[in-house]
Amino acid sequence: MRWESWKLGVLVLLVAATLRGQGNLATLNGTVTDPTGAVIAGAPVAAEHEETGLKRQVTTAAAGTYVLAQLPIGTWRITVEAPGFRPVRFEKIVLQVGDTRTLDAQLEVATIRAEVEVRETPVPLERTTAALGTVIASQQVREIPLNGRHWASLMALAPGAINTGDGSQQTIRFVGRARDDNNWTFDGMDATGVKDPRQEAALRLIISTDSIAEFRVNASLYSAELGGGAGANVSLVSKSGTNELHGGLFEFVRNDKFDARNFFDAAKPAFRLNQFGGNLGGPIIANRTFFFANYEALRQRLGQTLYASVPSAAYRERAIASSPAVRPIIEAYPKGMRPLADPNIEELWVDRRQAWTENSGTLRIDHRFTDSDLIFGRFNVDDGLIDAPRSVLAVDREESAFRPSSFALQYQRIFSPTLINEYRAGYNRSALTRYSYGPLGPSISVPGFLTLNSTSMLLERPTSYSMIDNVTITKGRHTLKTGLEVRRVHVNVADPAVHTTSITFASRDDLIRNRVDSFSINAGSPVLGARRTWYMAFFQDDFKLRRNLTLNLGARYEYYAVPHEVNHQERVFDMWACQGFCPPGTPWYYPDRNNIDPRVSIAWAPAALGDKTVFRIGAGVFHGPGQNDDVNASLDNMAERYSLTSRDVTGGLSFPIDRFVPLAQSGGVTPRSLQRDRRDIYNIQWGFSIQQQLPAQFIMQVGYLGNEGHKLFARSYINVIDPRLGRRPLPTFGRMDEKRNDGNSNFNALQVSLHRAFLRGFLWGTEYMWSHTINDGNLGGGEGAQPQNVSCRACDRGNSAQDIRHTITSNWVLELPFGPGKAYATKGVAAKLLGGWELSGIWTARTGRAVNISVSRSSSAVPDGNTSNQRPDVVLGVPMYPANRSKTENWLNIAAFAVPRPGTWGNAGRHIARGPGLIQVDLAIHRKFRLTENANLALRAETFNLFNRAQLGDPSANISTPATFGQIRSPLNRTIGTGTSRQIQLALRLNF
Repeated sequence: MRWESWKLGVLVLLVAATLRGQGNLATLNGTVTDPTGAVIAGAPVAAEHEETGLKRQVTTAAAGTYVLAQLPIGTWRITVEAPGFRPVRFEKIVLQVGDTRTLDAQLEVATIRAEVEVRETPVPLERTTAALGTVIASQQVREIPLNGRHWASLMALAPGAINTGDGSQQTIRFVGRARDDNNWTFDGMDATGVKDPRQEAALRLIISTDSIAEFRVNASLYSAELGGGAGANVSLVSKSGTNELHGGLFEFVRNDKFDARNFFDAAKPAFRLNQFGGNLGGPIIANRTFFFANYEALRQRLGQTLYASVPSAAYRERAIASSPAVRPIIEAYPKGMRPLADPNIEELWVDRRQAWTENSGTLRIDHRFTDSDLIFGRFNVDDGLIDAPRSVLAVDREESAFRPSSFALQYQRIFSPTLINEYRAGYNRSALTRYSYGPLGPSISVPGFLTLNSTSMLLERPTSYSMIDNVTITKGRHTLKTGLEVRRVHVNVADPAVHTTSITFASRDDLIRNRVDSFSINAGSPVLGARRTWYMAFFQDDFKLRRNLTLNLGARYEYYAVPHEVNHQERVFDMWACQGFCPPGTPWYYPDRNNIDPRVSIAWAPAALGDKTVFRIGAGVFHGPGQNDDVNASLDNMAERYSLTSRDVTGGLSFPIDRFVPLAQSGGVTPRSLQRDRRDIYNIQWGFSIQQQLPAQFIMQVGYLGNEGHKLFARSYINVIDPRLGRRPLPTFGRMDEKRNDGNSNFNALQVSLHRAFLRGFLWGTEYMWSHTINDGNLGGGEGAQPQNVSCRACDRGNSAQDIRHTITSNWVLELPFGPGKAYATKGVAAKLLGGWELSGIWTARTGRAVNISVSRSSSAVPDGNTSNQRPDVVLGVPMYPANRSKTENWLNIAAFAVPRPGTWGNAGRHIARGPGLIQVDLAIHRKFRLTENANLALRAETFNLFNRAQLGDPSANISTPATFGQIRSPLNRTIGTGTSRQIQLALRLNF
């Protein structure tokens, strides 16, 4: 601990001399030449920010090159001059977050009365890096139809994105990596969920879409400037004020009257959604101080049609007659509505209501002391409350209260045109209180029947505090960047005085006979506070070897210190070194100080091809911490846990389990374990691409990307029964969860894109990807599955759960060419009728998701007693997909699989089947009515799943429930996001 404090102090002192990188800014570079192509040294290059009047100027180096670094995003006017030459001005140069844009200027010899030559904005080819990514521009954020109005849905438009579900942050992954390997920043500061990066996706207004100017998604092969995760890096930038007062009021409305009935609903559930708010921005002091404020609220009342399979009347009578002790379980199940072919099961559909409320606000203040000293601060907060059903049972509900907030402060000092320092500080908090209510208290699991959920409570107050310092030095053809970030992570959690019990029956017959296969009990935990510090530093050299050839060389170092509990409330378990619990003060695990990530890329635009073609190649290593939740086993052990299986007790187990609890407490203690010689997640990436400028300002790119993931977060079990000895290695302990970092993955992809930036009222983007992801059940941070045979993780190598072979998305924004200022119908009645119309939309298509075939087995039937994630045997010669397969029936052939023989594991591979694909069109029609010179009223209608195509979920794939195996009984999604039935949203917006 003393060494950690010493390190932190030294690094904080070094902050003023070091720096990080892109954050929320952009860079403009280029070469200035004369008509013969000779470079011009000493030529002034001036830039003026149209929105705020900020001015910057540099002069070209001996090689004729210039770099304008750390520029705010927005629209710029660039002027290039040189003695004896005619000045050139480029208008409307739009710089986006993270841009490193090249703007070359060839000057003409001046005449006697030379005037400034105004040139058209060139097409922005990516000529300086091999990074795979894109900017979601302001037009897309503002105009693309979003079901749920959550900006994260637009991440699916980025190259390398794989959307496996509803298009939220929880279902979008990049290039074969886990969702929790992604790193999000807002105005350059940490914007993840701290404890669990998915937490930032729990609400839709944690960052209001109307508060975002734009954001960049760097999917892979990004430079050493970016890190904090082994996956994609997503940088959001908040809106800021300008010299003109601007703002708006809006409301988006949806209800079931506008929507089509879901494929599986007998009637449309009740639904009401209102999202409303406003924003205001402008000058406090012209050219000096600016403000932007945003408020948005969400009110949603959603009816949900939920499905369950429950015991039939005959089964109920037989179970209670045979084993009266199970009556409480049987009576906790609701009665069914429709019998199935299996006489033991009936189906049930029930309407339940969800209530969702959010209130979000953002405030940003920018101030310019001089053109060389700029500062801004931004605060963001959201209050959310969600009351949602967990199943068809009325009592089975979950209430979650969220209060995430964040603050960012940034100060930029320009010491000279070639030396810029940037300092940032801030915090990010994700507060959560959650109550879950179950029908019986314990959780009851029976194959083929609805799972009866348990009652629980959770309190979380995770917070990260960050300090970042950035320096950029331009020297000749080199742009040197170096930087440091220190991030302090606090994770305060509690599960106070709530015991959760889980009881499992191996089959429906076992429930009739009252034969419990296993049970586990988790006691409540006190208030705990984990503390951890991250140290991240990098060096980057963007070296312009020639005017059209750039070499990017960089290295990044990341060290994630070993966590500790602030009051020493921790219990480290090590089955091998300690033969149980370790002495107090034992470190949770051994630190990994070897996270050095070299990265290199080359971008070449051959002059022989007219500077319209760019060849790009790159490779690099990318480390990440995964979830902070991945390493919390020592905290979890402050809550007592114990379990038993039927193999641990002579005569077996039965319900109620009270009489077996003392035995479990003495011989079935099940603490959680963490691999103590773990190493941090990393992946190795490589790729190349060709970018080509096409007519009409289109840019096409074709590329290949590969990566290998190693030391991935993985789940397993230890202290399972040794098949040779017939007992557990540590007899006083039961089977225990272990979190490890020994997973591996492989990803390969072909990527094709076609883009046109928003010019003259038209924007287009298309992304196609063929990809294949293979792993051993583990994807990365937070996403790991226990193998069916814990002694052979390699036996689980197969298709990833997120493996989708073909994905294509297109998006567009089109202002129709009618009305004032357009090409046609510029005046009169025609202008009033036809002017102001706009169309925008998204077309999405993908092939089916990977489906895992499973089987429920008793602990006595498996060699090591582990019943998790068991798979059947494959019956050779029998097709997996039956000839009579329909849209929702007989999707899979149960005859193709068989229950493994006792004492063996199944030979079926992981995720060998495929579910239905998806095709969806979302369309928005928008018209603006001009009220005054600077104000308009916009009416908007959005349609999601325009053609009302049935978007189906995956089939049931457990062969132990033959009545439902291969049947599809739920849609991909019901109400919000991708994969719903046709839905219509209306909006009214006042802009000024």
